[in-house]
Amino acid sequence: MGIIASSQFILLQFHTGVLSNMMQFLSNYSRMWCQSSACCDDYILADATTKFPDGTPVDSTIPALWRKVEVVRQVLLLRRTTVVYLDVDALILSRSWCPAFETAGQQMGMLIAPDPIPYHAPTNTGWFAFSPDRLGWRLANAWWE
Repeated sequence: MGIIASSQFILLQFHTGVLSNMMQFLSNYSRMWCQSSACCDDYILADATTKFPDGTPVDSTIPALWRKVEVVRQVLLLRRTTVVYLDVDALILSRSWCPAFETAGQQMGMLIAPDPIPYHAPTNTGWFAFSPDRLGWRLANAWWE
């Protein structure tokens, strides 16, 4: 069995303060990319400075790395569709890219990737995706908790 791509997803980015001109430019690029993408259904730029998407206050002691996990988790719950998180300073270039959560008969609830060369981290948390099913939800909860 080949790779099965998700038919639609939300592209989610977030910030914790005022965006610089460059970050605003990159955010606008991602919004336009989503509008012309084969399967990006919606673009959200969430402000996680004071509130999460569900309206709960943000604990300012939570580092931005962990805030984005909660932002994604909440959007996954509120919208019930695939959520792809992308740091504001990153880009997806291919307009035909769609997240694939099944390959060779194996279902995956989360997609992650290693850092690109020349970096060496085993996981790049600047990009990840969760499927809108029980497995994706359990993985998102486990990562947050």
